[in-house]
Amino acid sequence: MVGTGDFDGDGTTDVLLQNGSSVVQWAVRDGRVVSGNVVGEAGSYRVVGTGDFNGDGTTDVVLQDGAAVVAWIVGGGHVVSGSLVGNAVGYHVAGTGDYDGDGTSDLALQNGSSVVSWLMSNGAYAGGTGVGEAGRFGIV
Repeated sequence: MVGTGDFDGDGTTDVLLQNGSSVVQWAVRDGRVVSGNVVGEAGSYRVVGTGDFNGDGTTDVVLQDGAAVVAWIVGGGHVVSGSLVGNAVGYHVAGTGDYDGDGTSDLALQNGSSVVSWLMSNGAYAGGTGVGEAGRFGIV
């Protein structure tokens, strides 16, 4: 299991799994899995977070392979579009959240004790900033 969210837009939280390169959504209703479908093929990328990166109310997926960070915009339980967000040389995606209060999810990246945020708009990188030094309170 690599994440949760409403990937099919039905108002219910679903489960996201990755098995090798296949990223699969389990649709959940009344606390039970009712169906499963392949959201997309990730190749060598690993799912590192979920959130609504384009503000459409459906949960999207962020993946990373080395420095490359990619966002999948999801609709109806399938990848609608995907694009390179940026190259995070030396950093790994450590979390997601709406860090600027604009209604879309953003990315938190970490390199040792250094933490930066990548702000997202319409599924793309919209700017970044240093958040601070995590010191001994590292995000992992």
